[in-house]
Amino acid sequence: MKIVIAGDTLPKKINMHEYEEGNAELIFGKELMERFASADYSIVNLEGSFTDGEEPIEKSGGHLKGSKKAFAAVKALGVKCASLANNHICDYGDRGVLDTIEQLESSGMDWVGAGKDRESMRRSLIKEIDGCRVGIYSCAATEFNIAESGKAGVNTVDLLDTPDEIAALKEKCDLLICIYHGGRELYRYPTPLQQRFCRKLAEKGADVVLCQHSHCIGCMEEYKGATILYGQGNFSFHGQNDELRHSGLLLTITKEGEELKLEPEVVVNADGHVNLAGKEEADAILSAFRARNEEIRREGFVQERFTKLAEELYPQGMQVLSGRFGKKLWHEQDGWLQRKFYRHIDRRHILNMIRNEENREFLVKGLEEDIRKNKDQ
Repeated sequence: MKIVIAGDTLPKKINMHEYEEGNAELIFGKELMERFASADYSIVNLEGSFTDGEEPIEKSGGHLKGSKKAFAAVKALGVKCASLANNHICDYGDRGVLDTIEQLESSGMDWVGAGKDRESMRRSLIKEIDGCRVGIYSCAATEFNIAESGKAGVNTVDLLDTPDEIAALKEKCDLLICIYHGGRELYRYPTPLQQRFCRKLAEKGADVVLCQHSHCIGCMEEYKGATILYGQGNFSFHGQNDELRHSGLLLTITKEGEELKLEPEVVVNADGHVNLAGKEEADAILSAFRARNEEIRREGFVQERFTKLAEELYPQGMQVLSGRFGKKLWHEQDGWLQRKFYRHIDRRHILNMIRNEENREFLVKGLEEDIRKNKDQ
């Protein structure tokens, strides 16, 4: 049995025409087309909806989509299943989600991780492949992708329910693959909470936990018989051709008898096209990948690395929380204005408001209602 899983995929302006023409071999290359053709099953994360809708939802951050016609290239690639639990599938509301599902259905493809309502979004998938019952579970960190009552959305992580859903699914299958769209963008390591969550899924029965969303290749660990990949990187998701975002891993899972094997291959994006990396580039990227795998094995490394990044990002976060005066407060050099407006006790109050579960719950709901009632301000 062979399953191929690819990372974040969505057409951009640079290759939209090629997607719409269904020219899969030009976009993905002959070798990648062969990888998909030779697999018994294939999964790709669609990092946005395929719709002609023009009404984006109200959110922070960018709105991503491909046209309906652009779905032709996904179909031509030979994708068997789409993972839809991510932070962009809902960017164009119910229409975007439902248009995407409609195209998947009409093309005979499976999908998991999103739906027209709360009930359907939590559906998992079991496929019998070469005599093996394979469970596929897709979930995402919470952003502007929650399925409200009567609204479409994705299967967002629930720290109380998600592990139980994994355990229940494991009882029905022989191999369980969990795809989690979460983690810090452009960060090659797991956060402490992300690592705890993924390890919990492994404890509950996931054989493979695959983290997407970071848009860069991260690191991997073996934990209690499961393989956890923290950051698959991009597949066909054109962005800046920098060292972080231009590459990703194509993951091939093979199972012969009781032996389960995972093989990552490096893919690279350039000018809207994605291909298998050449040997020299692939060797260099995989060497760095293996070095990071060793780093996270060291006790305390994940926390140390996270703390360093948190200190670097702290001014950006406080700038957002400070509203229109944030840039002035948190960009000035000596910190005088910060100390004037945010005394030591004020910072402790903010920490308690965010860290305490009940306080945070009230704060989130209050913000949601404030945004809903004051859209024009």
